[in-house]
Amino acid sequence: MFCTKCGAQLKEGTRFCPSCGGEVGNNKAATNNVVAPAPTVVVNNPAPKKKSHLGLILGIVFGALFLFIVGIFVIAILITGAIRDSADYHLVCTADDMDITIDYNDSGIIGYSASGMTYDFDEQSELAKEHGVDSYMEQFNDWFEKNSNGSCVIKDADGNITKDLATGKNDNKNNKNNNNNNKNSGSSTTKTKVVGEEHYGYVEVPTNWVNFRDVDGGHQIQFSYGTTYIATLDYLDPSSNNSNMTAKELASFYLSQQKEDENVTGVTGATVTIGKDKKYTAYQVYMYYPADDDYLVTYWFDAEDGYIHYIAIEGPEGVEDYTSIPESFSLTK
Repeated sequence: MFCTKCGAQLKEGTRFCPSCGGEVGNNKAATNNVVAPAPTVVVNNPAPKKKSHLGLILGIVFGALFLFIVGIFVIAILITGAIRDSADYHLVCTADDMDITIDYNDSGIIGYSASGMTYDFDEQSELAKEHGVDSYMEQFNDWFEKNSNGSCVIKDADGNITKDLATGKNDNKNNKNNNNNNKNSGSSTTKTKVVGEEHYGYVEVPTNWVNFRDVDGGHQIQFSYGTTYIATLDYLDPSSNNSNMTAKELASFYLSQQKEDENVTGVTGATVTIGKDKKYTAYQVYMYYPADDDYLVTYWFDAEDGYIHYIAIEGPEGVEDYTSIPESFSLTK
């Protein structure tokens, strides 16, 4: 209740106002005549909820990631397309257990795709530059056929087969890979160069022969003329030879093995003298592979460096023209 004179708030039942001293009078009337101030309404508004940015952040991240992946995919397609477009030729090799396509042009290997096998692009690119891309492709085909049940063809930029390396047939007479070579092209009558390495020894081969390391690896080193004719050099450290066999014994053992091989004919043995500055007694084993129409002539001999040395010459008819290669052998260059 409130005082009717001064408006002070009074306790219920108060007769005189403690503020002004006036008599309050009829409490009910006083209460009714005074307009109570409007109550203050306090609304407990909670703090506004913060929107979660996790969804937005994830959306941005995944959106950016999606665009990045799409961008990489597009770039890969463009790069692959650019490689394919810049490739004049493709060496396409297929087999049951592996296949590979090597893209190349006049400057060398520019790309590849493979399954079921490994391919060291950088190393093989260097070999292609060293040997010449045409020679390299023939050598690779030779390796592929020897290590699989498949074969290779050469296709042009439009996908047309220009040469079947298995048959040697050229479907395009103007194909830059057309190798109408005869045996005189790699003949020993041409100028020669000295090739080889330490421990293997050195020999003289025609200047148009190149160093060829099998893509499957191996201890031996080889020099070839378009894989038509191949010269191989190798050596054996007798200390690692558990049987302690001499060069003569190794040659005899090899001779007996070849005679038992039904895929080999005309196996014969002989003792010959080879070497340029120093003469070596070598034990020769000669044979013929009818299925490949290839001849193989091997030489086994001991040298003053303590190693047993091995030289082989292989190729089709005319291989005898290259017996001058082992005859030029020397331990030093």
